[in-house]
Amino acid sequence: MVDQAFSLDGVGAFVEAPDDADLTTNSLTIDAWVKFAAGGNLNFPMVVSKYDSSVPNGVSWVLFMYPSGQLAFIVYQGVNGDFYRYLLTDSPVLAPEVWKHVAGTFDVNTQSMQIYVDGVPVPSSLVSGSVVITSIPDSVSPVRIGTAVNVSGQLTEFWTGLIDEVEIYGRALAASEIQAIFNAGSAGKCKVTLSAQIQPPVNSDGTSVFNVRRGVVPVKFTLANNGTPTCALPAATINVARTAGGSNGSGQ
Repeated sequence: MVDQAFSLDGVGAFVEAPDDADLTTNSLTIDAWVKFAAGGNLNFPMVVSKYDSSVPNGVSWVLFMYPSGQLAFIVYQGVNGDFYRYLLTDSPVLAPEVWKHVAGTFDVNTQSMQIYVDGVPVPSSLVSGSVVITSIPDSVSPVRIGTAVNVSGQLTEFWTGLIDEVEIYGRALAASEIQAIFNAGSAGKCKVTLSAQIQPPVNSDGTSVFNVRRGVVPVKFTLANNGTPTCALPAATINVARTAGGSNGSGQ
């Protein structure tokens, strides 16, 4: 949807991101642009998961599609994911060969869960067996786009088609924020969300250093020189390093 998307074959292709504590927070939002391919695998294909039921402490959450085109979002609790809160749209919301923006939110304080499609909350219901979730386990599983791992340790439920702009936020975004992400469309979500005043080079090696404080995941910021984005300036080097207290970067 934005420049290039992951093209997945429904057989064995997927994308994996290493486990990190930032990828499992007790409240969260997961969103992505998806386009399911006609004739693709309909065995509950995964949009994105942090789920491996073959190992202890391997289950956190999943966002996936039913064969009917309904969308499901589940958050888990317990070493083996024994407890869950499972939200399913009341009717089909995904159709083959159509781009859709999908999002799932969970607020641990209110227990509110919501599924959004194209920026709009859709009627959804909790599946039988859903309980109050007080803490989502920080599982050892990586995040996988387009698949999950079953109890036998096998990759399964592959997505067929395109997935783009997958994001994980460390809180439940408001409806207006989900709508804004959808409205950004093919322009993407690269907006100025953090700012820092950078003076002319202050170091002997010609670099300037600035600090930004992380509020939610992911962190996004734009560098500019007198209002001109760095992408419109002559070539520069920008290094970003993560520290325990936040993120810092330098440009030269």
